[in-house]
Amino acid sequence: MSLIDRINNAHEAGVIVNVLADAKKYLETRPEEAIDILTSIARSSPSFVHLLSFTELKFVHDLFGGSGDSCVDWDIAVLTALSDAISSTEKGTLISPLVDLVNRYAKSNAINAVLSSSIVFVDDGTHSGLLDFVCVLSRLPDCMVAISLGSRWAHECSRRLAAAAVEGVKEGLRRAWKRLEEGREGGNDLRVLSSMITRGRNLRVNERETLLSSTISFLLSTLPSHLWDEIAQSLLLRSESSALEGEQILRAVVEECTALSHYQRLFGHWLTHSPTLRRVCTVQYVVQRTLDKKRTRALVEYVDWAGGMEMMKDIALRLLRILSTRMGVAASEREAIHRVRVLVECGRRMRERDEKECAAFWKEHYPLVMQTTRLHVEKTDRCTRERGLVVAEIVSLWVSREDHLQFEYSKEGKEIVEELMKRAKGEEEEEEEEVKEEVNERDKEEKEEDEGKSGEGWGEERTGVREMDSDDTDDEVYERMEGRKEWSGMIGGKYEESKIHAPPSYLREALEWIATEKEKFHKFEAGLAAIEVLFRKKAVGWNELGVSALRTLIHLEDRFALKGFENTVLRSMVAIIVGQPTQLAPFLAETIFERNVPMKQRYLITAVLVNAAKELSGGEESVEKTMINPYKEYAGTKSVMGVEERDEQPEWMRVVSERMKAKTRRFSNLPSRQMTLTKTSENRFARVADRFILPLLRTKVGEHLELTGRDIPLLVRVLSTACELLTLAENSPSVSRIALSLSASVEALRYHSEMGVREVVVAAYFAVSTVLQEETLAVECKPWLEYCMSRMNDGEEGERVRTFAHHTTRHILIKLKLDEEDPIDSH
Repeated sequence: MSLIDRINNAHEAGVIVNVLADAKKYLETRPEEAIDILTSIARSSPSFVHLLSFTELKFVHDLFGGSGDSCVDWDIAVLTALSDAISSTEKGTLISPLVDLVNRYAKSNAINAVLSSSIVFVDDGTHSGLLDFVCVLSRLPDCMVAISLGSRWAHECSRRLAAAAVEGVKEGLRRAWKRLEEGREGGNDLRVLSSMITRGRNLRVNERETLLSSTISFLLSTLPSHLWDEIAQSLLLRSESSALEGEQILRAVVEECTALSHYQRLFGHWLTHSPTLRRVCTVQYVVQRTLDKKRTRALVEYVDWAGGMEMMKDIALRLLRILSTRMGVAASEREAIHRVRVLVECGRRMRERDEKECAAFWKEHYPLVMQTTRLHVEKTDRCTRERGLVVAEIVSLWVSREDHLQFEYSKEGKEIVEELMKRAKGEEEEEEEEVKEEVNERDKEEKEEDEGKSGEGWGEERTGVREMDSDDTDDEVYERMEGRKEWSGMIGGKYEESKIHAPPSYLREALEWIATEKEKFHKFEAGLAAIEVLFRKKAVGWNELGVSALRTLIHLEDRFALKGFENTVLRSMVAIIVGQPTQLAPFLAETIFERNVPMKQRYLITAVLVNAAKELSGGEESVEKTMINPYKEYAGTKSVMGVEERDEQPEWMRVVSERMKAKTRRFSNLPSRQMTLTKTSENRFARVADRFILPLLRTKVGEHLELTGRDIPLLVRVLSTACELLTLAENSPSVSRIALSLSASVEALRYHSEMGVREVVVAAYFAVSTVLQEETLAVECKPWLEYCMSRMNDGEEGERVRTFAHHTTRHILIKLKLDEEDPIDSH
């Protein structure tokens, strides 16, 4: 019997002790088989806990805890064995003994030893083993939490592992700095450490810190040195990770940097050499993502320092082009303020570099500035209008300091306007903050003094000691009485005339909750549930927030594992589209082909388009209660399905129902059911069908998608969606143009190697023949019939495609009133 079988079949304390002793000797002589033996011991550890004494069990803990003289290969083998044992355990199984072993391993110096030793160049085999160790270490915490169903000790163990990994990364970086300082030959190999922070970037050390944030804080806390700068830039920018992972790392670094010196240390002059860093700094955190005021200024300072005047001009022009569009105006308040703040910072830096060149740039693009102001002023929201005005005022200040535009702003938005104006004029923020603190303290002291005087004055007034008609110079009593009169007038019914409040924007608040809330799940849940209702009730701002709401919902993460999260998002997006189909349907359809949209969300968008089209068409099924299956087979028309469903009803129930309806008389002033059905069944989708379908038929997409290659399922889903939408647009004025566009789009796919693509081509011909008039169909149908007959008679074709092609051929011939039997039989 092999040693592994003996370990698995040991069920008595004496047998277990003997087997473990033999295993220790076997591991010393054959270390290459350590993983299998350790995995068997780890899987059997739950039974060892109940059978062995504390002294005997300590041997198992020492075996997995490592020792001071253990080698790197042994440390890697132990963690791999523990990971294999935990991964093979079913969910809900008691794994506390395994978690205890992982805890002991984390407390040892094993992780620190492996990571700190990885900076020395090694052979390919050892390097591959170190990368496997990093993969195991990064996925083990989530695996433990998932199998233990979120137990407390699993969470604590995962954080202990993350803390050990952080210490290992720090020790490795210190060792790399020491090697550079001593000038050792060979340099440093930071590939393993870079892989560690890339794969384990989300490992949580505590409630506030992750592995990545702890590493960045450590790099920024070191003394300024060109050696540390070289190490940091090699770690963050020269890694072998994918472009997507590299962007995620750089985004996390940008959110941690609060000063220009931080960027200079971590990124240096890589902005002009790294396309990924340039995209993160000049596109993502300018247009797509937001930062607070301090981090925004630090980012613009770094771009100015590393990129120069031309990069500042590119950012300013990009922002102007976005702000001068209706989609840019409809952005959320947080995004809009961030974009204006970046524009102001860029303009200030340009003006400090070269005032004449800056003025020439703004004069050249002044029409864009005026268009931005005009679009913002047209909106009903006060904040939106004031943002447009402040942009025009600031740009006119940069063009001509003496004769520039000046506007008046409301008290509510005065703070942000003053901040932007001071930054545009070049005033230093540090002085502003000091003055602001002094003013706040002075106001607080004056308020306390006024409160004391106010109490004394009221007392004097009650006792009559001080007369109101005195001729002295003290007018405090008169001012106080005037205040009382104003207050009593407000209480007496003049409050609405005295103070007018802007209408509350619940929709903006709900969108802000779901976009930013990460701790209070009840706010996230309430905001998500309210969006559909607010858009259907046409709350304040519903016609301006459609694009930003759709973008937020598309990229929304289920942070709290809410029940029915996907269905709620689906219904909310449908409500948004139904409210403004002409403007929002093309935007949503084009979003399918964007770069940063996950594949799952692309399928969600197709489901939203279909559900919105059903609701607009006035069908009985407006919005489905469950998510549409993205891989749903192409179904027949509704009429056929309706007949099949009615046939399932028993005959006697139908007879009774008809008799009851015939003998029931209703008396009411309400409109009849027939009139109601006629009114609700109006097909509003027919007028906007081209807005839904034509954007789906794009022939050119970015390099990130290969619709005829690896992304064939997405192509099939998009074309199936177009077919389903076309059947709902039967009475559309542009139905002929849409149908012929669909047939032209599938023409190049007629003989594709994938059966699903050929099936959707037949489905497209079926949908087109359903909506076209007989005259147009007679002219266009010849190549369609030839293709369907070729699929129908191809012996190597799939059964579904052949059957569907047969139905499509019969449908076309019947609609043309031809004798379909002879042509079909002749082939």
